[in-house]
Amino acid sequence: MNNKKILDLIKDYQNDVELFMKLFNEKYARKDVIRAWHDGDIPQAGEVANTIEYELHGIGCCVFFPDREIDFDFGPELRTDGFDLWRLKQYVKRNENSKKYPISDELDISFNRLIKSGKIKKTYKNSNLYFLSDGV
Repeated sequence: MNNKKILDLIKDYQNDVELFMKLFNEKYARKDVIRAWHDGDIPQAGEVANTIEYELHGIGCCVFFPDREIDFDFGPELRTDGFDLWRLKQYVKRNENSKKYPISDELDISFNRLIKSGKIKKTYKNSNLYFLSDGV
């Protein structure tokens, strides 16, 4: 898998998270989702739009679109644009539209290549999430 293809996969993943967060914020008007859930201000599971459901877990959320699922963790500073290799693989497996991204050793190799090139990095010491570097 070339760099452009894996970067496209990451951006598709991030766009789906962004879409969910937009719908979530319109419904609940909260950006601190995990705190709101732990405080009992929002339900652990529900619907944010017709046919789009979610389930909060730990420090993350699983979102169920009609044709795909996405699982993401809330990062430091309420960031939602973080990712890791496991989440990208799950996204491809559970997404009817992402068949253009085959799951193979090539995905692992490409992900590691992005790390080595500095195009993705762990921005926070206390997080296992990667983030796109500036300008990518």
